[in-house]
Amino acid sequence: MRIIVLLAAILSLAASSALAQSATPSAAPAEPRVELAAFPQPGKLTYAVIRDGDKIGSQIVEFQRNGDQLLVLTSVKIEVSLLGITIYRFVHRSEEEWKAGELARLTSNTDDDGDKRVVDLKLVDGKLKGDYNGQAKEFPLGMIPATFWHPDSMKQTKLLDQVKARNRQITVKDLGTETITAQGKKIEARHFSVSGQIKREVWYGPDGRLEKLQFEGKDGSEIVMVLR
Repeated sequence: MRIIVLLAAILSLAASSALAQSATPSAAPAEPRVELAAFPQPGKLTYAVIRDGDKIGSQIVEFQRNGDQLLVLTSVKIEVSLLGITIYRFVHRSEEEWKAGELARLTSNTDDDGDKRVVDLKLVDGKLKGDYNGQAKEFPLGMIPATFWHPDSMKQTKLLDQVKARNRQITVKDLGTETITAQGKKIEARHFSVSGQIKREVWYGPDGRLEKLQFEGKDGSEIVMVLR
């Protein structure tokens, strides 16, 4: 029995100090980048991954700074068990290197229940170039990975799938402010609904940090990632 739990991101997490006041399908990707010089702060965020109420794994996102360079390290480990037997396993590690607010390098290594996926991209001559499992890939400057920590993620009509190195078309709807439980307490969070080739419900806190992410697994289960 194979249960496909897509993360991208899921993953992956923490957003910037300012969210878009409006996020619609017509949002122009040419808008100025949100300033990343001060946010996110260096440190580590830990998220629990929960399936139908049961914890099945975790995602850890670490932010490192060196001058105008921001390094984002994401580590995900998920195991689904039935009667004490592991029936699905997902292990993912990725690195995003940002320079002067632009993605300069993206690498990831994923074991998707035995399927190996390796992405290696870097900025060359104004484009992200590299390969996925040995196949040549090329993307335009300005792409944002579908890890959802970046404050401009909710302004986009396309996100870069960091697991399979593909463009994913999306539509974003701003649903306003809601009260959710994250970090073990009630907080006011901004709710966005993402549809299209990536489907996610996403909540950002008052400081712009990703607090919660939710979606439906291919087997119909509810997958929730929440900040601890």
